[in-house]
Amino acid sequence: MVYLDDTLVLLGSWRNDVSETAGVGAPGSALHPRADATYDPAFVAGPQDLQENANVDTTSWSAMLHTPQFIKDSMPWGSELSFYYSESENFQATGGNVTILNDPIPPISGSTTEKGFIISTLNGKLVGRFNWYETGILNKRFDVGGVSSNEGILLNLVRQLDNPQNVAQGFTRADVEAVLPPQGVIDVNQWVPYWDIPDAETNRNSADSGTQDFVSTGFEWEITYNPSANWTHMLTVGNQETITSNTYPVLQQYVEDFVIPTWVNSNFAQNYVMNDTSSLTLAEMATDNIVLPVAKGITQDGNPQIEQRKYRVTYNTSYAFGNDSFMPDWLGQVTVGGGIRWQDKVGVGFGVSMNEDGDYVQDVDKPIYGGEMFNLDLFWRSTWFLQNEQSISVQLNITDVTAQGDLVPIYANPDGSKTYRMMEGRMFKLMGTWEF
Repeated sequence: MVYLDDTLVLLGSWRNDVSETAGVGAPGSALHPRADATYDPAFVAGPQDLQENANVDTTSWSAMLHTPQFIKDSMPWGSELSFYYSESENFQATGGNVTILNDPIPPISGSTTEKGFIISTLNGKLVGRFNWYETGILNKRFDVGGVSSNEGILLNLVRQLDNPQNVAQGFTRADVEAVLPPQGVIDVNQWVPYWDIPDAETNRNSADSGTQDFVSTGFEWEITYNPSANWTHMLTVGNQETITSNTYPVLQQYVEDFVIPTWVNSNFAQNYVMNDTSSLTLAEMATDNIVLPVAKGITQDGNPQIEQRKYRVTYNTSYAFGNDSFMPDWLGQVTVGGGIRWQDKVGVGFGVSMNEDGDYVQDVDKPIYGGEMFNLDLFWRSTWFLQNEQSISVQLNITDVTAQGDLVPIYANPDGSKTYRMMEGRMFKLMGTWEF
């Protein structure tokens, strides 16, 4: 903490966090023989039972600039002004997950930047805090298909070698070996072919996953006004929007570099049959189970999370009646108050549209929303002061005075039909406290 002419305050912290999880060695280390040669066909998987250390440094710091005294002396109504800025980092030790290429997925990490100002005037009776922030979350685990589907393709590549349709076309073991994926994909599925039967088996690492990043931006405005020592007002306005980005970075590269050219567009893929009872080809299977799910996941990039209410406003007030008020003594010292809460509409689903392949898919440009919410709350508190600095308080809270006990949609099907839940409605809560 550093002070400069009583106007500048700097705060900072540094952390070194270490987590130990089961998994393969980190890329580029002696324990990870692949290093940067992810697509090297000669790659041999490293040991799978070693420990991986997630060693991450996190740094947080903040600075606040207060109004110098000589400026405060010239400001009207006893006003003060402060500016602040802060940055912070964190991470969550989430070990054990691997990519489709069998590389360890880094821990979920985040960073937050906040900036704003605080203004106080009317000799402290009116205070406003205005805060803007941006928060990023990286490597959030994400999977809507395409990650685990490689297992079925690997199995059927071997098991369908003796399929009469493939035999008639002259396909051999050499043809299948020529279209095998990067070694990391084989390793993550623990794929073992028995060419002489032919047959194959797998023991897929269920910790394989994709990732997705998020960036959330917004503001929080809080204004407090105390016209007297007994009467308090507080108004809060908030806005938040979360944008999805960088969905399936590794899986997308794998699809573009290998799946599409080798398992979709090649002559082998378009003719090799992957089913005993139909003419389903490798190209069709890879498209339906890998390419399209990945494309669907990527469409979320750049779109806001509609499940989040974008705006919210709350107002609360309370008044404490003193000993010299008109309230009878047997009621004790009385405080009454209440508040209103308003929340913006919320997304509960999406409509559908036909994509370029002729399939109906979820359309992020057709969100389905639930309604806004408005609630009124009231409270009454009586306090009696006893001997030896003891006191007894009784407080009655009435939430949702207007009884908004309606059905609220929580999920919408693509056809517009919804699933609902019933709100609690008006609720009375009586609490007693004895302080001694």
